[in-house]
Amino acid sequence: MNAAFPCKPEVTCEILAIKTLAPVLRGIVETCARDVGQRLAVRVLPVRSRQVACTITLEIPAPLVLEPHQVWCLACRVACFCPQARVSVLVKGMDAARNEDGTAADATAA
Repeated sequence: MNAAFPCKPEVTCEILAIKTLAPVLRGIVETCARDVGQRLAVRVLPVRSRQVACTITLEIPAPLVLEPHQVWCLACRVACFCPQARVSVLVKGMDAARNEDGTAADATAA
């Protein structure tokens, strides 16, 4: 978690890459997030085979989708600075099993 931007919801970044490339990609993604002012949590999943495509997935909470350009600018910057990686954006919707107040919905209640 990045404490520099405490008011913003956090974007999660998942990096799937070979061990030698993963730290480089992580540094680029973290720098891009800092440059656009977006909180970011990074999860690295190293792979052993060069046959696996290098991917970077930005998981964006649904409330951020309608916000100003920062999250979209982040995705574009990552794609520009990491041309060897496939960059994708995943919008995380609201949990369907939760009520508006955040409590778990009871499937048996009518």
